[in-house]
Amino acid sequence: MSYSFSLKVYRDGYTARVCTRVLLSAILTLAATAGYSQTRGSIEMITELVDSGHFERAEHYARAVLNSALSHNDLSKAALCRYYLGRIMTGLEREDEAIDFLLRTHQDSIWLDRHNLFDARLRLAQLYQTRKDVEMSSLFYKQVLQWSDKTGDNKLRLAVTIGLGQLYMENKDYHRAVDYLEEAYRSSMALNQHNELGKVFFALTDLYFDHGLFAESKQLAVNTLRISDDEQLRDLTMAAYYVLGNIHFDQFNYDSALFYYKKAYHNRSNNFFKNVATTSNIAESYYELEQYDSGKLYTDQVITLMGSRFPSHLHSFHLQLAKYYHSKNLRDSAYYYAFSFRDNAHESYSHRSRRDLYKFLYQMAKEEDDADNALRYHEVYQAEKDTVLKRLKERDLTSFRVKLETLEKQMTIDHLQARSELDRLKLIAAIVFSLLIVIASVILILFLKSKNHRKTLQLHNSELEKENIQNELVHKEKELADTTLVMVKKNQFLDELDTIIRKAKNEKNGSAFHTWSRLQKVLELNRSNEKEWDDFNKYFGNVHNEFFDKLKSLYPVLSAGDLRHCALIRMNMSHKESAKILGVDPNSVKMARYRMKKKMGLDEVADLGTHIHSI
Repeated sequence: MSYSFSLKVYRDGYTARVCTRVLLSAILTLAATAGYSQTRGSIEMITELVDSGHFERAEHYARAVLNSALSHNDLSKAALCRYYLGRIMTGLEREDEAIDFLLRTHQDSIWLDRHNLFDARLRLAQLYQTRKDVEMSSLFYKQVLQWSDKTGDNKLRLAVTIGLGQLYMENKDYHRAVDYLEEAYRSSMALNQHNELGKVFFALTDLYFDHGLFAESKQLAVNTLRISDDEQLRDLTMAAYYVLGNIHFDQFNYDSALFYYKKAYHNRSNNFFKNVATTSNIAESYYELEQYDSGKLYTDQVITLMGSRFPSHLHSFHLQLAKYYHSKNLRDSAYYYAFSFRDNAHESYSHRSRRDLYKFLYQMAKEEDDADNALRYHEVYQAEKDTVLKRLKERDLTSFRVKLETLEKQMTIDHLQARSELDRLKLIAAIVFSLLIVIASVILILFLKSKNHRKTLQLHNSELEKENIQNELVHKEKELADTTLVMVKKNQFLDELDTIIRKAKNEKNGSAFHTWSRLQKVLELNRSNEKEWDDFNKYFGNVHNEFFDKLKSLYPVLSAGDLRHCALIRMNMSHKESAKILGVDPNSVKMARYRMKKKMGLDEVADLGTHIHSI
């Protein structure tokens, strides 16, 4: 009893567990389906959060949508989520994760919109650029550049050319950096992209300054100033005046430098560091012009600005204070600020700043007749001055080298263009020559075809003529044969009739004999009918042209009867056949041919028929 009860309880429990599992599975499936349908509209939310800079919330939504898309095998949506996660990680400055997500996006290119795909590649190029990975950065930049050329996306091309210019600038590849940045400058002007124009302007002027190209920097600043004044762009206007001030300050033209620095100060923007740099440069210009009170006013402004945000950098302006206190004969304060400038930030300043410092210390020691310190400061000052001069010479040399390389590059381009033009002319000449050959060949072919056609027609006409002649000859031979046959039959008939008459004459009847004699004479006359022989000669002459003329010219002694015998021999008539035609005895034919051989002067062994056929 207890065993069966336990089994029943187990079965009931098992059934309940199975039902519970099925119910939970259905609930989870419905929840997942509902969640997935909800996440389908979350891409727009992710986009809004990313564009508004709420990267933490955007990350939460993007990961949720990514997991849902993967569970439903929606590869297109998963690729889009990875793209947004790459952008989110870039905004959160988590570069490793950003690169991982964007590389996955790059690999899932078939599932992603082309615009988002190449935006991801552009971001990869920028991330690798921050990591100083020139090879990978340039690889992705050039992929995006090719796509922008195909699609004509000028804004995307502008972003790529700026990135490549900065990349090559960081890696000291001057020529390529200038090429890309100058293209970016022209594109940003054409597209009215003023933010990009400012970036390119500063990058280009830095490059020009590093290589001593002051004329190029000035022209660039003037062009930029013209645009910024028309568009009322304070940041760009300030940047242009600031660069013009640096150009004149670097050329020791402090009045003009002060003028342009004040213009920049008048158009100062919300950029803190640009405002500080401009104010500091105004103070430096006043000190170089020995207007120390005016310089002190701007130095105090710089110190106030820096003290509020970066108090640890105030020693950067102590040399200006030292110059001011020296002008007021407050030597202790001057020494204090000069040594503070030297001790706190000596290594961080340029050779020019150190040169100015030791020049100032040398002048103060010299005024106090402190020969040892004056000598020591002068040696350091001279060393720093030589370094500055060396750097200036190096810059001039670099500038000359750049100009030479530019000239060589231009010469190479001109040579390639000339060679290309020559190749183009050669190609045109080859094409024209080929066309002439083709035309001449066509004309020759047509001429030969026409000639062959004429020959074919002539041959056809000659064959027709030959065929007509042969037909005519056959007809004439038939007429000759018919005439000969008629003559043979007639003579055969006459011979038979003559035989009958001869038998009748032998009968004993006197009056009948006389009658038969007269009839026999009439038969003899009919055998020698000249009209028939005339017809025979006519038909024979048509078939064997000029045969009789040749015989008469060769053998004038031949009689008309001899000519008839020759004609019958030429027709391959035997003695008997000739005798029937001529109406004579065959022996008479033999005798006549024998006499003919003598007239022709032939030997007895010579064949008369062969000789006559040869004529």
